[in-house]
Amino acid sequence: MKNRGDFIIYLLQGILLLTGVAYVFIAPFDQNTSLIIKPLFFVTLFSFYFASTKKFKWKLFFALTCVMLGEYFATKGFVDYYNIVILFYTGFYFFATWLLLPVIRNIKVKKVFSDLTMIVLSAGGFVFVVFWVYHFTLSNLNQILLDIVAIGTFVLFISCIFYITQFNKQPKSVYIFITAIGYMVVVLGYVIYEFAFKVNSILILVNFAEIVAQYCFIKFVISRKEIIIYSEKDRLL
Repeated sequence: MKNRGDFIIYLLQGILLLTGVAYVFIAPFDQNTSLIIKPLFFVTLFSFYFASTKKFKWKLFFALTCVMLGEYFATKGFVDYYNIVILFYTGFYFFATWLLLPVIRNIKVKKVFSDLTMIVLSAGGFVFVVFWVYHFTLSNLNQILLDIVAIGTFVLFISCIFYITQFNKQPKSVYIFITAIGYMVVVLGYVIYEFAFKVNSILILVNFAEIVAQYCFIKFVISRKEIIIYSEKDRLL
């Protein structure tokens, strides 16, 4: 039965690879087809998690559902469905951050000045870039309250990830680090694509970062128990 389970996992990974590559290169040129491919990717992604853990995690289910619907409406028309897109992405960042909390609670914070300085500088630089891009793009839509909530959840999500990767040195924490980098590229890149440079090469980069980030996020959630155990051992040292 174990061999059968491994086969299913490998099969799902193969489907993820095929649908991911197809989405990256088809979406910029054929949006209607991408509206079929990406939901298939998400269904396979959650199936991959379930096959790997034998668990149904509702927070992950809602996170993936939110981001899937957010992407759907963004593809249909980012500006036309802006409020809906932002609400769904806010939901994704909320549930995704919730999934990070068990890891954060088990981290032993070593108050090293260089570590704290790096976190503050990185967070400050990241927030500056986000608001700089926002000022020249999304601020023109005049949805200030909604934007504050959305940006707040996004920054919180990224900050929690950097906190984890800074203080938890378990090798599999790299999955969540890649997730953060990927979503930074996705958010900033897509906004630039929509409001500054409508170039397909940018959208290909955004789609690639999105696929990688989502896959790595699932890998992180699958490995979360190992990462927590590592933190608990570190706390005893």
